[in-house]
Order: sequence, then C-alpha cells, then structure tokens
Amino acid sequence: MDTILNNPNNQSGANPTGVNNQTTMPTIGSLSTNNQTESNIVQPQNNDMRKKESNDEKLEYIDQSENPFFQEPEDKKKKNVLVDILQSVVIALSLSIFLYLFILTPNQVDGPSMEPNFYTGQLLFTSKLHQWFDGTSIGEATGLEYNRGDVIVFQKPGLSDFIKRIIAEPGDTIRLEDGKYYVNGKLYKENYELDNDQKRDGSFMVDGGPAKTVPADYYFVSGDHRDVSFDSRELGWIKRDWIKGRVIFRFWPIDKFGFIGNGDHEFIDV
Repeated sequence: MDTILNNPNNQSGANPTGVNNQTTMPTIGSLSTNNQTESNIVQPQNNDMRKKESNDEKLEYIDQSENPFFQEPEDKKKKNVLVDILQSVVIALSLSIFLYLFILTPNQVDGPSMEPNFYTGQLLFTSKLHQWFDGTSIGEATGLEYNRGDVIVFQKPGLSDFIKRIIAEPGDTIRLEDGKYYVNGKLYKENYELDNDQKRDGSFMVDGGPAKTVPADYYFVSGDHRDVSFDSRELGWIKRDWIKGRVIFRFWPIDKFGFIGNGDHEFIDV
C-alpha cells in the first residue's frame, strides 16, 4: 500500500510576552539544523524511518491458500460457489444457443411416414452444417452435402415440418413404376426396411408415367412407409432452401441411441 507522509514545517509564532525564543523544536525532514543538539535529535529519527522502510521492502506476500491451517471465511466461500454456479450456467446457455442456431436442432418424430425406421416420439438431432456447406468446396471435402439416402427435415411454405429420405438429386431423372423408383434409367434398390405394399403413387408422380428431371437446387424425397407417406409424389420437388438439415443422431429411445447414416442403396440395370 502506498503511504503518504505529511511533513509540515513548524512555524514559530510571535511570543505574546514579547520575549523571543532562542530554541526551536526540530521537524522531521527538515534540511536545516541550528546547532549540534538539533542534529542529534533529528538524525536518529531519520535512521529509524529508513530502517523501517528497508524492512517493509523485504516483506514478501504469503499465499494463505498454501497454509494448511488457513481457513477461508464462510461468506467468501459461499460467494465463490455462487459465482462458479452462475458462470457455469451462463457458459452452458451460451453454448446451447450457439449449437441450436448454427450446429444442431432437436426434432421429434410425429407420424408413421418413416416407419419402420423411425417411429412417433423418437428424438433426433438434425445437423445444420449440411445446410451451410452443401454445394461448397468445404462441403464436398468434408462430406457435408445432401445425397441420395439421406434423411432430412424440411418445411415447405405453408406446411409443417416433414422428415423424409432423399431419392433423387438435382439433375437426376426419376420415374415410378410398380411402386419402385427408377433413377437415371436404373432401378433404385433401397437396402433398408420399407413398407410399400400398396405401391401407391400421387398427383405429381404417377405410377407408370414418364420420367421427370429434377431441377437445379431441388430434390425428390419419399417416406420409408410408402403406403401412408405424404411426400414428393404429392408435394413435388423440394427446394434446397426449405431443408433445415440432415438427421444425424437419434438420442431417444435409449435402445435406438446412435448415429443415423446414409441409407444404403444401389442401382440395378434393367
């Protein structure tokens, strides 16, 4: 701590009796001495001060936290715990908001259109990174692009969110025959479970109709439960800007906990 020393010089006032004092009291820090006696009085005081200052400079700070016998005051402990909790909450909230806005979105399955692979009530994480990087060099290098077989979440204007699977990409040709999709003139064989007993079509994609070409920035999507799914057979092409992300993880129920990969498929010449 800085210490300020006030050293005013004493002033001799007039003697009311009219008699002058020949002896004056010495002041600390005074530069003048009138006689040997004054010098002897002042000098020891100056030496004592210098000695005290020298000793003060040698004092070192002792970290009481290293003292096994030191106990922190209870009020300070409580204050520190409260500060730690508040900091943890702020960090957790900030991280959650960042993840929600830019990385992952939680979704809940509602309806049977993706059975038998996804059921009502299951909880999923949808990656927004695919939406950010799809169509870029970074997306191509890291695999953050939309591909056939991917399960996506999208929202067509005026409608609620949908969860479907990509069947055809921009530039592909697609047609429907006997309930099966043909992409680029080849049978699109899906190596995952499907419910497709009725082999139904829709107003946009008619079974046995001519092939259609998917426009740029659009996709053709379909549900895994083809008998009940409301998908591109009725909705038509799905614009890329309507897509919210790719489903990458299922975190409920526990027995289905894990990553969601790309739906395995192959093309068969016909």
